[in-house]
Amino acid sequence: MKKAIIATAVALVANIASAAEVWEGPGKLYNLNRELFAEYTVNVQIEKVSTSEKKVDVTVRDQGGTVIHSDACTMKNNGQSWTKDCDGGSSRGYMLDYGLGIDYYEANDGKAYATDIIIDSDTQMRLFRTELENGQAQKFFAEILTKRSK
Repeated sequence: MKKAIIATAVALVANIASAAEVWEGPGKLYNLNRELFAEYTVNVQIEKVSTSEKKVDVTVRDQGGTVIHSDACTMKNNGQSWTKDCDGGSSRGYMLDYGLGIDYYEANDGKAYATDIIIDSDTQMRLFRTELENGQAQKFFAEILTKRSK
């Protein structure tokens, strides 16, 4: 679960972020039968390094507030596309028309995460991600992230 959350939070939020921003919100993890498995919160701190590079710090907490994962990443933007390198893996993604985007994250443990991005406004987005192992779906993640003042 931890690496998948990073794939979403880092690549997607940082691509639409400006100089310094915070995005956060709830997430839910479902099994293949669409049964709720876990709930968590995501906090993403973004700092602009240059016109094409951002430093991104991600913190994930369980419902009790305990940090279950944190990660630091470097993201490089190229217009409507991006690449990112994190401690847990790397990804590439693209924004499409109509506020829709995609991201594909390859984790160091051999798993992969395909994420659909829906940008609802300048301050809110929804993310739907599938965890893949050997090309087969394993879990589903749903998140709503909202931008707040830093």
